[in-house]
Amino acid sequence: MDEGVVLQMKRDVRDFFTKKRNELSKKEIRTKSNLIEKNLFNFPHFKKATNVMFFVSFKKEPFTHDMIDHALKNKVVLAPKIFGEALIPCKLTSSRAVSNQQFNVPEPTEEDFFPVKKIDLVIVPGLAFTKEGDRIGYGKGYFDRFLEKTSAYKIGLCFDEFITKELPIERHDIKMNTVITDKRVIVINNK
Repeated sequence: MDEGVVLQMKRDVRDFFTKKRNELSKKEIRTKSNLIEKNLFNFPHFKKATNVMFFVSFKKEPFTHDMIDHALKNKVVLAPKIFGEALIPCKLTSSRAVSNQQFNVPEPTEEDFFPVKKIDLVIVPGLAFTKEGDRIGYGKGYFDRFLEKTSAYKIGLCFDEFITKELPIERHDIKMNTVITDKRVIVINNK
């Protein structure tokens, strides 16, 4: 398929799911996020992971701040910081140790860098996912470029209504091993 057509399809899909997500109330987001946390924290790959990279939620994403603070009790928690075209994992001491940076995305305030090779598991944001582990993000490619560099287990988080039958994908788009929602855990590749 023509690259221009795929890019337009991605823009249309992003617009559709962004509008749909913007309709969620704060209460719905918190309730659904608590259920996502329960599913995530009970998932065996998460339980055994020591070094976990979360995204720090913003806007109407699944709320990860509580998840981060709860995980800090027994895990090394990392979050991405943007440098140029790259995401660099940095240690977090609290979900509040962040500030809004590029694209108004919360990032760690400290530059306590962490080796990519030592990350056991990455929690990945997305506007929508498929049951096959395909993902559509915000279109900047930061997470896909980062995920190419790690062998860590990849878990996408989203609200259940953002699981869709198919998404326009390109060769560089990285699949998830598992997608966790407020209603289910979809294991695609358990390696």
